[in-house]
This record gives sequence, C-alpha cells and structure tokens, in this order.
Amino acid sequence: MSVSLMPNLLSHLLAPSDAQSVATFVLIYDQRPLPEGHLRFKQILGRVRSRLKHYPQFQRLLRAPGILGTPQWTQDERFDVEFHVRHLALPKPGDWRQFCIQVARLHSRPLDMSRPPWEISVVEGLDNISWLGKGHFAMVCKVHRALMDPKQALDLIWSLHDESHPEPAGTSDASIALRPITGLIGHGLGFALRPFEAAVAQARDTLRRSGEHLCPMMQFYHGALSGGVRLPYTRFNTDVSNYRVWQSFSMAQKQLDRLREAFDQVEEGDILLAVIAGALRLYLEDKTELPPRELHALRPSCGSDGQPAPVLRSRDIIDLAIHTPDPALRLEQLIRNRRQAGLMPQTTSGAVTVPTRWMTDAIGLALAEQRAQAGIPLANTALIDVSGDDRPLSLLQAPLVYFSSVAEITNGLGLTHLATRHNGYLNLSVTSCREMLPDPDFYRDCLERSFVELFDAASGPQRHPEKMHD
Repeated sequence: MSVSLMPNLLSHLLAPSDAQSVATFVLIYDQRPLPEGHLRFKQILGRVRSRLKHYPQFQRLLRAPGILGTPQWTQDERFDVEFHVRHLALPKPGDWRQFCIQVARLHSRPLDMSRPPWEISVVEGLDNISWLGKGHFAMVCKVHRALMDPKQALDLIWSLHDESHPEPAGTSDASIALRPITGLIGHGLGFALRPFEAAVAQARDTLRRSGEHLCPMMQFYHGALSGGVRLPYTRFNTDVSNYRVWQSFSMAQKQLDRLREAFDQVEEGDILLAVIAGALRLYLEDKTELPPRELHALRPSCGSDGQPAPVLRSRDIIDLAIHTPDPALRLEQLIRNRRQAGLMPQTTSGAVTVPTRWMTDAIGLALAEQRAQAGIPLANTALIDVSGDDRPLSLLQAPLVYFSSVAEITNGLGLTHLATRHNGYLNLSVTSCREMLPDPDFYRDCLERSFVELFDAASGPQRHPEKMHD
C-alpha cells in the first residue's frame, strides 16, 4: 500500500529526537486486589499480543526507496512484540518525582523508525507515592502520529482492558494511510523535486490541500491578535529544546463540582484556567518575571466526541486576568473574558478549520512566521481537554486508578496543560521543556496552591480541598 509524499518527508526529515511527533499516554494500575497481589510481566505481554491481532497496522512499518520514493506500509518480517513492550523499574525510593522524570524521558526518547513506531513501557517500583501506596505499576504507551492519531491510539489502549471486547481485524488500507503533515513543508521542496515530474505533481497536490488550511490559519492568527492586543513574552514563548519535563496535579471531581455551584455561569474550563492563571502568577512572581501585561491562554473548543475540535476560533484565546490578585475575583473576570470572547465577531468568517492532528504543526508555522515579523506570541500557554473512558476499567483484574497524557509543545508555545478524567479525579498534567521549566515540581506546587486558594475563597478556609498527590 503506497501513501502520499508528505509522510515520506516525515520519515526522512523529522528529527529523531522530535517528541512532537508522538502521542504518549500514562496509566497507573493497582495490583493489590489480585489474588496473588501482583501481575507478571508475561501476563501483560500476553494481553498486548492477543489484542494486536485486531490492530494489524501495529505490525507494519514505513519503507521508501530513497528520499523521493513512494513510501509504503509493509509488514515487518521481524516483528517481535517483546521489542515493543518493555519492562523497567524506578530507582529507589520510587517516588512521584522520579516517576515524572521517567515519563518525560520515555516521551523524549526517539522511536526506532526501522520498526513499527510504537512502544509500551511497563514501569514497576512505584513504592514511595503516598496517594498510591505499594502494589502499583504504570504503563507508558507511546505511538508515532504517522501510524495513527491520538484518538485511534486511545482506542487500542482501551481495548487492552478486561471490559473491552475488540472486533476482529477489519482495518482497511484507507483507515491507516498517512495524512499529509503540514509541518514538514520545507522552503526548498519545489526546487528539490523539479526534475521529477511525478513527485512534483504529488507535491503540488499536497501543498494545495495544506494551503486550504494554513492560509485561513494565518489570517486567523493575524486577525485575532492585531486588534490592539499585544501579548507579552514569557520564558515559555521561546524555542523549545528536545528534552521534556512532565508533572501532574489532581483535583477531586466533587470539589470541582462544588466550585461550579459557587459561581454563576461558570464552566469547568473556567476553573482550570483560573487555577493555571494563579499558578503562573505565583511561578513568575517567584522568578521576578511577571510581565506588566495580561497573559493569554489558548483553549481549543471540544467537539461532540470530547476531543479538541478541528476548528480554531479567535474566542479560543482567553485573557487569564493574571493581574487580579484575588482568586475568586480572578475566576469571575475569567468568566466575563470568556463570554466576551464568545460574543466577539469571529475572524475569518467565524472559524478556521484545522484538522486536529495538524493543530500543532499549523500553530508552529504560524508562530514562527508571526514571531519573525512582529515578535508577538500566539498565546502564553495552552489548555487542552482530552476525553477519556471514565468507566471503571481493569487490566487483568488490576483496576486503573490514574490516566493522563503528555501534551504537545512547540516553539513559541512551550507550556501546555492537559486535562483528563478518571476515577473521580481530574488530572491536570503539565508539559514543557527542561530549559523553560527547570523546576516542574515547584510549578506543580504552584498549581496546588492556586487551587487551594480558589477553593478557600469560594468555600471558606475551613474546607480545604482533598489532597491526592504528595
């Protein structure tokens, strides 16, 4: 099965260390209810092996004869599930900080593109995490976006659980064909392909389809921020490195519901943005880097399936009211800012259609172009909402107790927050690069302090929020 030219460029030109090209999911399981008290790695390996027969694309790799050859997905003759499913343990004492470092390293490490581009790391040794207790293990699942988009990857992850009954393999070639990836269009593409008539024709078609999305995206970007709003630069609006940091802070869903009851016309996203705004204020004040102008967050709307919608609107860039010191007043101002943004005339006839899997590439191109011309960032941070499976799930009778993901970052937008939900908790994870956020534990503490201050302002200091993470 042949695919288009642009995935060929993906295979050859994408930097091996580019963590932007993968989707990484983090799941933690409790082994204590099991009769033997623990799972063996071979049991997990057997479950993965049994489910792979329903997903044949996970045994395929991308091959191309040279830089201009038409790439094809072909069966990996040497496919070995044990190469892709690996077993490792945290060093002692096995605390949450060490686990977060391990997740960031696994995400940053390049996949072997000479093999089917995915891996699952089974991580043991989570023995010193107070909110978990002993007897837990994690799975860090990593899939290259060339193979499938994050939603499809999640479908496979959910299929590993006892409650899932996947259908027999029936995946068509069309469903696993790679889509064009706009971030790989280079300045010299047309010149390089000029002697090759067939390749040029294919490139022309790809560029045309890419331009249908990128041109409105650029118009949206210039229009959204040219109306007198000049966003300040922060440490998170520079170029990202190849090294990631990751942290996570959890909030009880019942306490988020209590906050929603305490404020009029508040949405859960408003609360999360208020928590992020408070954390950014605390963090940047500590670094003596709080800018005089207001910070803004990119918050793409969600579609009917709960995933970030393939449409970017000017109302998706929200003023965080970071200079409002009182947390309750800040949340109220955020609600007004969100409603005001929703009432504003939307640029480029109301919306810019950008396929979700292209979002980061399109934003990256827009950022680079805008920064070069005017030095204005698109946003100072981002909040992405990802819908998970909130049913009680278990892997070989080990209950799933935590689900999260590693978010995307790009040059000019190097701090992203990602919200997932499971087991009665909302997990707010943070992804950045090591140079921008050298102290992710401190930033997580800022998130917790911001949430406590907001909860106290709404409920009274005698009702501190329930603490999950140590």
